[in-house]
Amino acid sequence: MTMNDPNNFIFTRRDFLVAGSGLVLSAALPVGCGGDDDSAQPATDDPTAVGTPWAGTSKALDLIDHVHLADVYHHGEFVDFGTAARFKYSLGGWMSGWGNDTLMNGVAFTWATKSPSRLYFSLDEAKPLTFEIRVKKGGIDVFSTYLNDKPLQRTSIKSNDWEIHRIEATQEQTKAGENYFKLIYKESDKMVDGIHAAFAVDYLRIIPQGTNTPKGFTPPHVASLKQRLKVKDRERASLMLSSNTTLAYHAQIPANAFLCLAGAFASEPGQEKVVEIKLKVRVTNADGGPPADLFDGVYGISDWKEDMVDLGSVAGKLARIELIVSGPADARLALGDPAIRIKQHKVEIPDKKVKNVIVLLIDTLRADKLTAYAKTRVKSTVFEKFAGESALFERCQANSNWTKPSCASVLTGLHPDSHKARGHSSRLASSVKMASEIFLEAGFSTGAFIANGYLAKEFGFNRGWTKYVNYIRETKNTDAQNVFKESLEFIKEQTDKPFFTYIQTIDPHVPYDPPDEFLKIYDAQSYDGPVRPRSTGNILEQYKRKKVELNARDKRRLEALYDGEINYHDVHFGHFLDGLKTLGVLDDTIIIACSDHGEEFFDHDSVGHGHTLHQELLHVPLVMRAPGLVPRGRRISADVGLADILPTVLAATGQTIPKGMEGANLIPAANGTLEDPLGAAFSSFWSEADSRNLQWSVRRGNWKMRMRGPVNTYVHNLAQDPAEKMDVDERHPIALRALRIALGQFIAAPDKAAWTSGQIAAQVVIKPEAEEDMVEALPEDLKAQLRQLGYMQ
Repeated sequence: MTMNDPNNFIFTRRDFLVAGSGLVLSAALPVGCGGDDDSAQPATDDPTAVGTPWAGTSKALDLIDHVHLADVYHHGEFVDFGTAARFKYSLGGWMSGWGNDTLMNGVAFTWATKSPSRLYFSLDEAKPLTFEIRVKKGGIDVFSTYLNDKPLQRTSIKSNDWEIHRIEATQEQTKAGENYFKLIYKESDKMVDGIHAAFAVDYLRIIPQGTNTPKGFTPPHVASLKQRLKVKDRERASLMLSSNTTLAYHAQIPANAFLCLAGAFASEPGQEKVVEIKLKVRVTNADGGPPADLFDGVYGISDWKEDMVDLGSVAGKLARIELIVSGPADARLALGDPAIRIKQHKVEIPDKKVKNVIVLLIDTLRADKLTAYAKTRVKSTVFEKFAGESALFERCQANSNWTKPSCASVLTGLHPDSHKARGHSSRLASSVKMASEIFLEAGFSTGAFIANGYLAKEFGFNRGWTKYVNYIRETKNTDAQNVFKESLEFIKEQTDKPFFTYIQTIDPHVPYDPPDEFLKIYDAQSYDGPVRPRSTGNILEQYKRKKVELNARDKRRLEALYDGEINYHDVHFGHFLDGLKTLGVLDDTIIIACSDHGEEFFDHDSVGHGHTLHQELLHVPLVMRAPGLVPRGRRISADVGLADILPTVLAATGQTIPKGMEGANLIPAANGTLEDPLGAAFSSFWSEADSRNLQWSVRRGNWKMRMRGPVNTYVHNLAQDPAEKMDVDERHPIALRALRIALGQFIAAPDKAAWTSGQIAAQVVIKPEAEEDMVEALPEDLKAQLRQLGYMQ
């Protein structure tokens, strides 16, 4: 029997029906949830909860919709190629050596395209393994395998049909924690859909020594796990799990959370003997400690059995949740409507809309220099008062570590990998719509007051503005006092139209040159060393290149100049807010204050920005003031990013958020909606000089992973180690696995607006991507201006 999914793909051997004894399975569920994924939002009318013990709860995470994110163990760990389930092993499509996911003749597979093809998986302990891989010949017929860079064997593909090969690894070749498996082969000339097609992979099994694979083994493909089952009079969406199967999910567990499910034994056609099948629920805290068994359930054939498992022991923690099924070899358990739920969580989102928008981006301001975020000597009383009238996001991660890609994310709602304005010569493609163009089309006056040369017309940022001022390009005074003054003048002129105003001040950026009265607050002593205000950009670059040494006194002077700039800016931010109040627009305007990136002061033996993905460069403020729309004084711990700003201000003014925009509207979160257990924030840094030097970062709560290239991985617990001095990836494998899953899924997602979806590229209408648009020759005056900012040495 064949079944069609919503995208007209034919499934054959991966789907099945069960009937008899009052149980009926119907067609497979859609593979992914796409843009309809509402896992982070509380349920309002949830028919799956009616008449259950969890009636009235809110669904936080649907385990069926997100089964592709679970590690699947069935007589070994199973990697399902051709589906989104492989992303968490193959690091998406970033230097992974894997190409298109394809469905052909009922088999979902992935092409190996560019050697080496990489995979990452975890082991609780070192042990001998067998790798079973099902492959089909493409352009090559030989590949070699390595585990943790130790050679395993050379494998020949003998025919043009699917073949299963087994590869052995000794205990000495494996290790506890994350293992790195790669396939090496010659480059193939064969092309399929525009990519090199060396050979196809259907699945990979990672089998510990001593594992018995039963005769008639059925691979646990994702499509076959998701079914609908009717028991007596109630039909439920279900996970259909064979005996000796474990699903391992990784999630940030909310407070007052329960794992809710209905279980039933699923019989085979004609099976009359009533048997029982068991489910164990085990949780392990990523922080450490032994696993805890929270639940043991037994299920028979007669009816659905409904259970709620209290997850309070790991509330507020990143944890692994294992669903462990055991019973007779041929038995299967149906888990109906399985989800992580919380006690009733209703939030009223005001339907008020504001008239105007101001986005204030304070260039190079790290969050921990503000009293609203941390204990610091820097005086920022205005910002602190502003935060008290606003919703403050505690964990905003910049999308990149320098100006152009981060600011492009603010103005487009896209991640740098999508908008492509990420290199020094990159120009924002005309196919990418900016906030200015969207608001202009909606009838707003649009004003840009920008004190950074990287948002110049040469780089494509002058589109859609009623008034556009780039203080660097026009060689105008870039001090906050002047930028705020001209911004207010523009706002004052808008008497008959709503306005969208983007202000980018640059005072904390080099050259650090605060007025003496502000410098003396932080360094009143005389100084005659090499650190001079107008040449600070040059001295930072010299220090990075190890051409100059700075002693403790020089370092104190350098940071005092930066701190003085923040203090100076804070004073004039206060004058700007007073001006808005005088004009009568303050309380009918959503104001978001943020930064594009931070600044390093020897935190990791360097200075400036644009070189690492440590928190001193990524953790930035994001504070949103909109009276009547968001509450005053609320602090939100959700992981958010700068790409969320544009969809937020569009929603605040009643505009439609364009399809394809990747950021999220933060107004619900500001009003207290449920945090997504899968929530994460992503950052990247692309080197124009060497595209292989791409860096990625992912944060989930207190846990963060950095990658420098596709192999070098670092994990930090930011609660215990906010300075990121200790790499703990080997000591916390669950945290590493959770972060690896999120990053791989995000990189590969064809729609990053719904990056947790189980869809692959072939199952969605791909939105037009920005092309790499490069400025061939920068004007000499722009080069000189960027050198003054410490760029383009």
